Amino acid sequence: MALSNSEKYDEDVFEIEDFTIVTIKEGLCAELEQLLRKWELVGDIGNNYSFTKTSLAECQWDSKYQEITYGNNHLLVTHYWPKNLKKLEQTEKPDESTENYLDSFLCNAARLVYSSETDFCPGSIICNQFGVLEFIILTPSNWLVDKVSNEDQLRGLLSYGESERQLYFGVCQNNSMRTNFESVHLRQGHPLRCHLSGCIDIFKETLNSSLMDDRNLRSSVQFDYVLQDKFHHGNVDKKISLEEMAPAEDVGIVDTSHLPFGAASDAIEEFGLSAIWLNVERGVVIEEQNVSNLDPRGALSWSSWVLIRKTTTYLMSSCLRKLLEIAQSEEGSGLIMKVSEHTNQDATRALSSLLFPATPQSISIESTKRMPSQVQLKSDVIQQLLDMVFKNTQQISMSKDMPSHNEFFDLTYSEEKRPTSAPGGAVKNESKLSDKCIMEDEDTKDIYQKLHDMLMTCKAAPEGSLTCRISIALAKMLSVQNYAPTNFPQIWSAITRELQNYYDANLPVPGIDESSLPNLSTCKLHQNFQLLQCAIEAKKGWESRNQVRREECNRFESDKLNVSNVGIVKDDEFFDAPEFFDKNDSKNLESPDSWISQGRLRPFGEMKLLNFPDRIMYEPITQSRMPVTEDMLDKYTEYLSSLKDQEERVKAQLEPLFSDMEAFKAANPGCSFEDFVRWHSPRDFVVDGNHLSHRMIGDDNTWQQTWNQAQPKPVCRQKMLFNYSKAANEIINDFESLTLSKLIIYILPVLVKSASMQLIEESKYYFALVGDKLFALCRKVLDCTINGSIENYWSVVKDVTEIEKLVSCCNILYTQLIFAVDKKLTENEKYEIRQFIMSLMRLSELDCESMTSGGKAGAGYRIPVNGGLCGPVGLALKNLFFGKRTFEQILSGDEEVPYRRRQYTIRCSARKPTLGSRTLPQRLYAAISREEYRICLALSSDTVLS
Repeated sequence: MALSNSEKYDEDVFEIEDFTIVTIKEGLCAELEQLLRKWELVGDIGNNYSFTKTSLAECQWDSKYQEITYGNNHLLVTHYWPKNLKKLEQTEKPDESTENYLDSFLCNAARLVYSSETDFCPGSIICNQFGVLEFIILTPSNWLVDKVSNEDQLRGLLSYGESERQLYFGVCQNNSMRTNFESVHLRQGHPLRCHLSGCIDIFKETLNSSLMDDRNLRSSVQFDYVLQDKFHHGNVDKKISLEEMAPAEDVGIVDTSHLPFGAASDAIEEFGLSAIWLNVERGVVIEEQNVSNLDPRGALSWSSWVLIRKTTTYLMSSCLRKLLEIAQSEEGSGLIMKVSEHTNQDATRALSSLLFPATPQSISIESTKRMPSQVQLKSDVIQQLLDMVFKNTQQISMSKDMPSHNEFFDLTYSEEKRPTSAPGGAVKNESKLSDKCIMEDEDTKDIYQKLHDMLMTCKAAPEGSLTCRISIALAKMLSVQNYAPTNFPQIWSAITRELQNYYDANLPVPGIDESSLPNLSTCKLHQNFQLLQCAIEAKKGWESRNQVRREECNRFESDKLNVSNVGIVKDDEFFDAPEFFDKNDSKNLESPDSWISQGRLRPFGEMKLLNFPDRIMYEPITQSRMPVTEDMLDKYTEYLSSLKDQEERVKAQLEPLFSDMEAFKAANPGCSFEDFVRWHSPRDFVVDGNHLSHRMIGDDNTWQQTWNQAQPKPVCRQKMLFNYSKAANEIINDFESLTLSKLIIYILPVLVKSASMQLIEESKYYFALVGDKLFALCRKVLDCTINGSIENYWSVVKDVTEIEKLVSCCNILYTQLIFAVDKKLTENEKYEIRQFIMSLMRLSELDCESMTSGGKAGAGYRIPVNGGLCGPVGLALKNLFFGKRTFEQILSGDEEVPYRRRQYTIRCSARKPTLGSRTLPQRLYAAISREEYRICLALSSDTVLS
């Protein structure tokens, strides 16, 4: 019975099929709703901000995004908000008795429409066009989000059309109202609708004037003027002139004391000025097609901005960048002497123009396409280049590294002659900038000193040394001509031959300290120059004093020696010891025992020999320690490592000690090992017990064994520790066997340090702008000069480019503003102009390329002009932009007037959609120029009383 019932029950069971279809739009809405809940963008809490016009002027925008799907398409949902504005907490609803209760039904977006602070907001085209601060954008498609069920009151906007047109529309809605955002973009508007009165007419027609309360209609107006191609007279594409890199005091040669600096072409893309009238009542301002009372020179407020051209080449960073590119290229692996056999006509012209810039060619530092034919360089051209490097170096004092505090802050500047404003106008012909006085600010001095101290610890070369001038001369060759593979080798080969000539002629190398040994804290190239200088000094000393020393040594030889043989002394039997004889030597030589003492320098205090208490202990003339470079130390370390026996390694290091022992025995006949220890290593002799220390006792003691082997022999009879001839030949041979890459690696530490030094000097007015960047650069320079990594050098060049760009643009702007003023400015006024320029450059560094900036369709970051036209900045801007033009000429829109566009923001209250609806805020934004006509509307409607 139960079985039959269950079978009957099964027959009654049937399946229910669900034919519900989820459309693509419904799926999109569900995915959007889920995303908004995930981001906690629910309700009207959390999207209200406290702000002022000043805070909005520097407002920066943050964002987060996530990808969603729409059918087969992928859309990007991006949430934008102002990250540096303070959010207001909304925890309670307003009381019914307060005034705020009357508009409590408004969402925050609608309340912002009433605010004039959002007019012409920089940094965000959405805020500029619609007056909202926080919003969501969907990109890229052409549809509208038509339903959101989580009561999110953020503005939802959709980007459509071509990206450069910056077209958006969207909606913001709560339970009581809805605000629609709409925009229109045309190439040209109707002449009657291209002024303030025409825009008000459009607003009235859109809202229906019968529903509009025009008593509270307010307007904000902004006229934008842009200087384009005003900073450089002449053709923008003009090539760099060598005259701009020649020193002012001698235009016949190029200065090799510093690298070229500045922009090679126009660095300023736009320099703009805006005249602003904010929140003006209707009737106060009048602007129609033929009538206007809006004189920009009488505006209520002013603001300015600058855009930097991204494609501009900067000379200093270009030099360094090309060096790195060559070092990493295939042609950089070629031997210099092999490459130098193949010269070309372009290299000849490069050197000729480098040395004779009176008739410069039009040259480019960018084009490298043409391959020149090969022609031998002229010897007279090369010789003049060598004179420029070596003889100019000889005139520079090596004690001059950097200016002192007083010198640095006491520079003079003459405004009698205006500097050139041609392309490359930021190229510095002198290392010192303009202005008589720099702010006597302790912080500025402290920054300068810290930067200077950091660079002084770099493993490079002293400023003004031959190493610096050679490195800069090689780098400058890239700036004055298209790079040819033979330029570097030919110059370097000529420099190598010149160094050989200095050695052969016993002439000191100019720009290298004659009295110092190779400094291991400097770069390898400078160490080699120092070693060559030591070899020259040793050779010169040997040849000049050899005869005197031979005679002195041979006084104690047997009379059987032929005087004619005195002149025969082998090179490896003499060393240029820095000796001078004691005045008492002549008396000692006449004593009975003086015939066996040789090479005495001076008495060693009041000490006497232990075995002969009546004899004074003399300090011997010894050989100076062998000068070594970093490469020589590395080779010596490898040699010691190759020796397997410990005794052999010890003996390999005893040559200086052995030489000192022989010299001591010759100067002190009858001396003992204890006497030598008392002179050479006093700590190893116990005075109280009159005996040697523990480590000096024992038959197996290395010092004892060496002493037993040493014979009395003055330095004039000893084998040289430093073979100057061998050292000089090795240096020259190493220079001749360098590859291009190795040579570039040699000069890079010098160049990056010199570039940093020069940047500090050029930036002395702008430490407040680039101080942090300079500190970061100096730290990188310090690191890369020690480690020598190519990747680190690339990072340095990147920082150099950024700082050079900022300082060059500051110099250009400062020059133009200073000379736009038709009166002599005080130091305080100049300081105010510099501060204004630094503010411009800071804002230009902000990211204006995000989607919200809007490019030229938006409003970039701007700096208010304090004091209007009454201050030095305003006066300079007025003269620079308008000159002596009349009001009628400015309004006529003449081509010579730097007009760009007019912007209008109009707001009022209106009942929409019907007369019975509540009064809601409405907003219109218009941007009108010769290239475009744009209208953006934020129209609110009552969804309850409709």
